[in-house]
Amino acid sequence: MAETDLEIMKRQLAMQTDFNVQDAFKMFDLSETGDITRRQFEEVFNLMKLYPTSLEVELALFRYDKDLDGRLNFDEFKEAILPKDHNYRDLVMRRPSYCQGRDFARMEFFLDTTTQKLKSCL
Repeated sequence: MAETDLEIMKRQLAMQTDFNVQDAFKMFDLSETGDITRRQFEEVFNLMKLYPTSLEVELALFRYDKDLDGRLNFDEFKEAILPKDHNYRDLVMRRPSYCQGRDFARMEFFLDTTTQKLKSCL
C-alpha cells in the first residue's frame, strides 16, 4: 500500500465522529500498562479477523517502535494511527474517550464502519 493511500485512509478514520485515540489504544493495551506488546497487537488483529503472519506483526511494530523496546507506547501508537495532517490529528485528539469508566467489550468501542476503517489503517 502506498503512503498516500494510507494517509487517505487515516484521514477517513479521523472523520469518524466516534473514533478517538484513547479508546483505540485501550483496545490494544489489554493489561493497561501503557504499552502494547507484540502479543497484544497480534491478538487484536486476530479479533479483527486480520490474521497477520508473525513477520507482518514484527514489521508493523518495527515501523512505529521508535525506541526499539518491542512495544508501542501511546505516542508511538498515535503515529501509527493518526494522519500526518495536523488538522485531522487535532480533530481526533480533542475527542474524549467514550468508553472510559464504562464496561464495553473492546471490539464494541466503535461503530462497525469505524472499526472497518481502523482495520484498513492497520
